[in-house]
Amino acid sequence: MDIEAMIREAFIRDATKSVKTLSEFLENPDFESESKLRTFFITVHGIKSSLSSIGETELAGAALRLEELERSKIYEQITRDAPVLIEGLRALLEKMQTGQDGVTEGDDPEDLRDRLHDFIGKCVDYNRKATLEIIADIKKCSVKTKPVLEKLKEQDLRSDYEEAKATAATYVDEINKR
Repeated sequence: MDIEAMIREAFIRDATKSVKTLSEFLENPDFESESKLRTFFITVHGIKSSLSSIGETELAGAALRLEELERSKIYEQITRDAPVLIEGLRALLEKMQTGQDGVTEGDDPEDLRDRLHDFIGKCVDYNRKATLEIIADIKKCSVKTKPVLEKLKEQDLRSDYEEAKATAATYVDEINKR
């Protein structure tokens, strides 16, 4: 997986958690609870930095505005402005995740099936370097394939080659049924 893909994956994971945390706070805003307020604004600050790092300046600006409102203790405005940030994050996440779902080299059924057969063969040889290279070579994949590759990598790193072969074979069968 290249650096850009890792940053994208980390952002998606963090933004998903942020949307959940911010939404839960807004369902029942409690500006008297120091711990809830602190969690809300730590989340806002973190997502502001993440948004800035991926060039989403407009949404980062919305997060900055929430930080400024919190410093000024203008809580009523926070409840009006926070949904804008949340909806913007949801739209961005949908866009980014849809981009991951597109047809790519890793999603080509024949190509993916061939790579997984190669992976199984290297598992038989207990060749960790080769199996990890096969997984890393699948640069882009669908949201459905990504967890399978992560599981294979995890099994491989634990030297659980029998389980990795079984996981790969099961996914090859699934590909064949499509």
